[in-house]
Amino acid sequence: MANFRYDIDTLNGKQVYFTDLSYFEPGTWSWEFGDGGVSQDTCPIHNYAAAGIYEVCLSVSNDNGTSPYSTFCQDVEITDTTTSVINTSLENTINVFPNPAKDYLTIAFPDPIREATTWQLYNELGEEVRVLALAQGIQNHKISLEALPNGLYFYTLKTNDETLKSGRMIKIE
Repeated sequence: MANFRYDIDTLNGKQVYFTDLSYFEPGTWSWEFGDGGVSQDTCPIHNYAAAGIYEVCLSVSNDNGTSPYSTFCQDVEITDTTTSVINTSLENTINVFPNPAKDYLTIAFPDPIREATTWQLYNELGEEVRVLALAQGIQNHKISLEALPNGLYFYTLKTNDETLKSGRMIKIE
């Protein structure tokens, strides 16, 4: 039974993260993004060239074959706008590692941070699962991940209303 959700990147409104939510242990995935692009990945990332509404379809199969519910389609609206402004001078100098991560994650700034900075973490459903205020005057921040279940997460680092960096991370055992 095919199913998926998607998240549009807040920094690049034409980049979309697709997450497979299919049931009954699919073994193959076939994505059609509505603009001629295709993928066989489980959870692909697709970049659209232009704004518009695209019908995205996912077809899955398993050892039992397919059923009438093996294909799921939904419209994805791509706009030219983004929802936040990123400080590009800092984005490439902030390192978030390791990725995948097991017990902890390190956020390394080029210099000790001088302004109130928060780290927000969201699960695959876009639900906020953690918010941390990072200590000022510290350059490297070690964050415990032990209480988090394994999976894919999205993070954002913000100072005031400015996004410093955002990305994805995977929590493993």
